[in-house]
Amino acid sequence: MEVAAGEKTPVFSDLNQDGHQDLILTEDSKDRLVIFLGDGDGNLTSAAYFPAGRNPTHVTAADINADGNMDLVVANHETRYLTLLLGNGGGGYEQAANSPLTIDVDPHPHMAVAPDVDGDGHVDLVVDHRAGRGLLIIKALGKGVFDTPGTVIGMGGDPYLGMAIGDINGDGQVDLVTPNESEVSIALNTSSEETTFSLVDPVAVASPFAVALVDLDADGFLDLVTASGGSATNVEVFKGDGGGQFSSLGSSLRAAGGAKSIAIGDINGDSVDDALITSWSSDALVVLGGSAPFDEIHIPLERIENPWGLAISDLNEDGIDDFVICDGIRPIAQLYLSESADE
Repeated sequence: MEVAAGEKTPVFSDLNQDGHQDLILTEDSKDRLVIFLGDGDGNLTSAAYFPAGRNPTHVTAADINADGNMDLVVANHETRYLTLLLGNGGGGYEQAANSPLTIDVDPHPHMAVAPDVDGDGHVDLVVDHRAGRGLLIIKALGKGVFDTPGTVIGMGGDPYLGMAIGDINGDGQVDLVTPNESEVSIALNTSSEETTFSLVDPVAVASPFAVALVDLDADGFLDLVTASGGSATNVEVFKGDGGGQFSSLGSSLRAAGGAKSIAIGDINGDSVDDALITSWSSDALVVLGGSAPFDEIHIPLERIENPWGLAISDLNEDGIDDFVICDGIRPIAQLYLSESADE
């Protein structure tokens, strides 16, 4: 796919309610989003561009106003706001009345996700807040309105792009995971109504940049996958005990230095989730789910010189997940379809 140069983040979602996965890409150099509509056979057709505020570098798809249509939440780098775009159910978008949404984070938002933190049926917003050494949670008031300025949850370090959200201890509440300077912090949700979280023992990792929660060994508990940034090359899997603790499996996988993104999906069609990791200037690494020690495969990225954004979904509906990887500099995003599909 020919797209704009610069940093790009992709996400898959069904935007026009036809039952097929579509693709949204941020284009920070153009201050916009581009939408490609999927047909269920692995084909993507460029559909439209939508203004998305200054320097859009991350996008999340969620129904923020509870009208049944998929909306978009955009993190705008080097600003103090998020852009909120409301979907019409047909693949079209317009700015919400309260967009841009001013937020109190420092230096600026890198990533925004939209889980239901308090279990009230409305999605809330979670944004990295590096100077505050935590995450900012902004609760929803309903109909796409949010209760600013929100609450800062201290994560004991310097969270960046790679936050992960999930129910780690099986209590039905959303927990938080962030990569910090030399460890991964874990905060368990102790009272969703009061937005209170409790830090548990951190996981020591060399220069973590990206993290993900996934049941990699299919035991019913979420495990933790970490990828180190900078010159470090570690990709490590920590086994979750279902109570909020993670233990090392005693080995690490090797990727190129400069991890950027982790995405979760079933790459080999065995009904167990896998982890796909991109690193700057290298092939992609897949950690295959199953029994430890985990198998790994490397996927050559012939056209992608500087892998950055990454998203996984079953685009051709064959039961095996496909993925798209974006070049962080050049105007390219490459779609990789499962081998059973016509390419």
